[in-house]
Amino acid sequence: MQEVFGVRSIRGNDRELMAALYLQVSIISQALIFVTRSRSWSFVERPGFLLVFAFFAAQLVATAIAVYAQWDFCRIQGIGWHWGGAVWVFSVVTYLPLDVLKFIIRYSLGGKGLDKNQNKASSSALPT
Repeated sequence: MQEVFGVRSIRGNDRELMAALYLQVSIISQALIFVTRSRSWSFVERPGFLLVFAFFAAQLVATAIAVYAQWDFCRIQGIGWHWGGAVWVFSVVTYLPLDVLKFIIRYSLGGKGLDKNQNKASSSALPT
């Protein structure tokens, strides 16, 4: 990542590696909610305002922790804004294939990869 983003190496600094890992896991695990809640492409179906607000509020706090924290109890040392930005870019790039994986898994389990009418078909069988 040093060559791509022009950041200093954090190899060998376990405390900074922990901060970068914390930020990446926080971003991608919460972003996965947008993938799993949608039936189609996650960036096409608009999530609710509260969900988007909760995501950005939590990630603002997580980014501030990863960038600034100097916590001995969890062995985290701030990575700075350059590394924070690099982790964000990496997380966005790894987010994009999650929809494709969702369609592959859905197809392998039920034979209906990208089926926009799946909810309509199953809800019509329910008694009213």
